[in-house]
Amino acid sequence: MVDLTVSEVRFRRYAGESRGFLGWVSLVINGGLLLNDIGVKQHRDGTVFLSFPARRSRRGIKHYCFHPINRETRALIEEAIFERLSAGRDLAERRNDGQEAGRT
Repeated sequence: MVDLTVSEVRFRRYAGESRGFLGWVSLVINGGLLLNDIGVKQHRDGTVFLSFPARRSRRGIKHYCFHPINRETRALIEEAIFERLSAGRDLAERRNDGQEAGRT
């Protein structure tokens, strides 16, 4: 069992034109670890998923800055984020009102 508490979630909508990219999430884990720039994307079928930040080396190898290492941890993080997004109607506002997309 994972002892993890997501104590804060913040969503920033993407103001530009993009198919599928909705914005970024920052969250605080156990009141003491801040994770920034988690991408929120939407498949063509409407399902929403997370994209964890990564950098590419000079050789083109992708290195993740951070990411869950098991399904249980990923599920806890996704649940906290998606709960916040649906409660705050952030995703619905982004889809339904393009003019509001730049405000958080």
